[in-house]
Amino acid sequence: MNIAHKIRTPYAVSSIALSPAQDKVAVANGLLTEILIYDVATGEQVIHLDTDAPSGYENTLLWKGGCLLAAAKSGTQLYVWDAGTFELKYRYEVGPSSIKSMDVDVATRKIVLVLEKPIKAVMDKLGLQDVPNVLQLDLDTGERITEKSIGRELMAGGYTGKNSSLSLLNNSKNEIGEWSLDEIEVHCIKDGNADRLNAGESRRITTHAADEAAWAYNPESNSQIVIVSLPEGRQAFFGALGEEPKSLSCVGEPIGAAAKDSGFVILTQEEDAYFLESVQREDAITILLPGEASNAIASQNGLLAVGVDNSVIMYA
Repeated sequence: MNIAHKIRTPYAVSSIALSPAQDKVAVANGLLTEILIYDVATGEQVIHLDTDAPSGYENTLLWKGGCLLAAAKSGTQLYVWDAGTFELKYRYEVGPSSIKSMDVDVATRKIVLVLEKPIKAVMDKLGLQDVPNVLQLDLDTGERITEKSIGRELMAGGYTGKNSSLSLLNNSKNEIGEWSLDEIEVHCIKDGNADRLNAGESRRITTHAADEAAWAYNPESNSQIVIVSLPEGRQAFFGALGEEPKSLSCVGEPIGAAAKDSGFVILTQEEDAYFLESVQREDAITILLPGEASNAIASQNGLLAVGVDNSVIMYA
């Protein structure tokens, strides 16, 4: 991979989103309320967007389906802008829960929000027995389509290429108190005029609960990658959907991943990344980055964007 573009930013970025046309890139910092959009060719800032409150965490931006999405206020609000005019289409409140991850299915014009439920003390104070941790919204209107409580503690997930089904990462606990991180396949089913979510089979990723997890899907190879934070450090698990996952040992702890060609690129806390050219292999090409990477990584039609120090580096 070769560096195609480098854009200087006023601060280190915690989230990146690339436009499908590869002509613009959006960046955000989790401690600030602004979203900056740059022209890829010139490196100039062209648009400035604001939210009511900072996101407070990484992976807050998504550019898909003709819209730019952002989570704000520590993940309790979703902002959706028209990516052509950058006019705000709507804002959706998910509190008291918060957004762990989000994805868009372009074919059905749906958003999925994977939510973290509030702690028990907050639930008791609000008089709630349970709240949904998976929401589907209409991308164009923000209307809620489906909601459901699935699993024990969802960490991340999104749409896959199998009839708009979902792959969700869930911390689970068996009858003898053993924890594990499992992948749950969830089917989106049309029931008359309504949609419903039906949780199907689960597949074990690792025999530990994850403190944090990141997920990415590659439609070209119908494969996925999971970055998990475990007691012994972060690990990367990858493979084709429905197959036993492979694992990759990295010198530095992996902190994020994105699809690239038929494989994935994995960021680490060191000044390097790993390019898995194929999920059928367990070896990777090491890429030396020109600085320390943040968690920010995104890809679009073969172009990869990575947050490095106070800049965005793009690889073709």
